[in-house]
Amino acid sequence: MNTDHYISLIYKELKGIISLEEVKQLSSWELQSSKNQKIATEIRQVWLETEQYEIPFDLDHDSDFAKIKLTINIPEVASNVIPIQSRRRLWINAVAAAAIVLLSATFLFQNYFQDKEQWVEVESGSEIMEFKLPDGSNIWLNAGSKLSYPSKFSINERLVKLTGEAFFEVSKKEGKPFQVTTNRITVTVLGTQFNVRDIANEKTFEVAVQEGKVRVQKNESNQKVILEKNEKATYDEVNYLLNKLNDKNLNQLSWKRKRLKFNNTALQTALNKIAVHYNINIKLENKSIKDCHISGSYSTKTEVLKLLQQVTTNQKIKIKKLNETEYKLTGGTCK
Repeated sequence: MNTDHYISLIYKELKGIISLEEVKQLSSWELQSSKNQKIATEIRQVWLETEQYEIPFDLDHDSDFAKIKLTINIPEVASNVIPIQSRRRLWINAVAAAAIVLLSATFLFQNYFQDKEQWVEVESGSEIMEFKLPDGSNIWLNAGSKLSYPSKFSINERLVKLTGEAFFEVSKKEGKPFQVTTNRITVTVLGTQFNVRDIANEKTFEVAVQEGKVRVQKNESNQKVILEKNEKATYDEVNYLLNKLNDKNLNQLSWKRKRLKFNNTALQTALNKIAVHYNINIKLENKSIKDCHISGSYSTKTEVLKLLQQVTTNQKIKIKKLNETEYKLTGGTCK
C-alpha cells in the first residue's frame, strides 16, 4: 500500500469513521519509520488548526495537481462585500485547502517527479535459497520464507522485511545500519552473521548470532537485548519477556549448515531440535532419561538416530518408526 492510503486512514481517524482493522494498519505504518510519524503528525496538526476542514478520503493526484495550478491563478476577492464571519470562514477554508494542496503537492513530487522506491520480493519455495543483496550482504532464505528489500538502499539505512527464517551475512557499512523487521521483532546490526526465525504459527521467535553483535527489540515494546557471538534471544509468551541465552551449539543454524551439534546437551532438548530440523515427531516414552546428556555433531537423520541409541548404558534406547514422520523411543537408563 502506498503513502496515500495511510493519509486517507488518518483522515478517517480524525472523522471518527475508521475501522478497527484500519486502526491496526495505520498504527503499524506509523511505527515503521520516523518519516511516517512526521507525516501523520503534520496532517493531524493541520486538521486541528483548520477546524476540521473536510477533504475527500480518496486522494486523486491528477485533481490535486490541477488544484495547485488553479490556486496559483485565484483572483483576490474584495473583502468589503463579504460579511466578517464569512470572510473568517473563507480564510480558514483557504488555509486548510492550501495546507492540504501543499501536502498533496509534496506527495505528487515524491511519487511522480522522484524515482519511486522499488521493492524486490524473494520467496524460497520448498528449497533453501542463497542470494546477494545490493549492498553485498549474503542471504540464505530457509524453505517457505520470504524476504523483501529495496532495489537500491537509502543513504542512511538498509531495511529488509522477513517472513519466516533466514541467515544473514551482512556486509559492514559504517554509518549505514542494517535492519531486519518481522511481524514481532526488529533486529539492527552494523556487520555480522546471524539467524532470524519468526514463523507465524510458532509461539516464539529466535535470533541467534554466529559472529558480531546485534540489537533485538520486540515490536511495539521497550524490551530489547544486545546479542554477541554464540548468544540467542527468545521470547517467553507466558511471561511476555524477551530473554538472552548463551548457546554454543547454535542449532538454530542447522538448516543452513546442514548439521546438528550437541555439547553435553539434555536429551529432551536435543530431541526438540532434531524434531524441528528433520520435521518429524519423536515421543520419549521413558521420561526418566530426558535429562541424560549427549554430545556430537551429525549431518544425517540416520547418524542422529544412532547417536540416540548410544546415550544410555546397560539398556539401550529402542527406536521404533511408527511412520515416515513419527518415532517412539523406549527403554534406556542414563550413563
